[in-house]
Amino acid sequence: MNVVHDICLQIGIPGYGRAFTADGRDPLKAFGQSGGGSGSVSSPYLGESGLLTYFEICKKELKEGFKRYWHQQHQIPISFKDGTWIGYDDPDSVRNKCQYVKREGFGGAMVWTLDMDDFTGQFCRKSKQSSLNKFPLISAIKEEFELDELTTTSSTQSIEITTISLSNQTNLSDEMFSNASLSSSSSSSKFKLYYFFLFNLLTSSCLIGSTIHIVA
Repeated sequence: MNVVHDICLQIGIPGYGRAFTADGRDPLKAFGQSGGGSGSVSSPYLGESGLLTYFEICKKELKEGFKRYWHQQHQIPISFKDGTWIGYDDPDSVRNKCQYVKREGFGGAMVWTLDMDDFTGQFCRKSKQSSLNKFPLISAIKEEFELDELTTTSSTQSIEITTISLSNQTNLSDEMFSNASLSSSSSSSKFKLYYFFLFNLLTSSCLIGSTIHIVA
């Protein structure tokens, strides 16, 4: 039976949100309702109905009358206005996810995508008078993971160094090297390199392994 170890898992953190049409006017009861539509909300950047970048959601809350509510059960924010609700992540929910990653011993977190964060810092402020806050989502992730220092108890091992002679190699015009003992012509050999993950039971960590196949 194949087992995926916790350390190999990455938790996804979206830099976007999705809008839906609610069945009623209660913002907290609206969570999870599709209502048969995307709330007539769209993004000129993403080109998909109901899909918005994080900075666009902030802009709607700052300038277009949408109001942020906190869903206590799911520990995430929703933005609501006139029967349209938007589910998304903000710095508060992002910190919760990062704490979950550390608590469960997962490998880390990934973001889709960096440019959906408020990279100018203009929109995701508490008010129009607040100072700029660039990359609030990325900053929250960085700050949360910086709270814990990584330590190691593994001992160092000496590595045997092998010296390779270059006397039988020729520098080619394509900045490659041809080894006379491997190739009868003065051309570089082509290799295809494959990467895959290996789990080291001794260190409880994921490693990148590789195999090389000569194809020409």
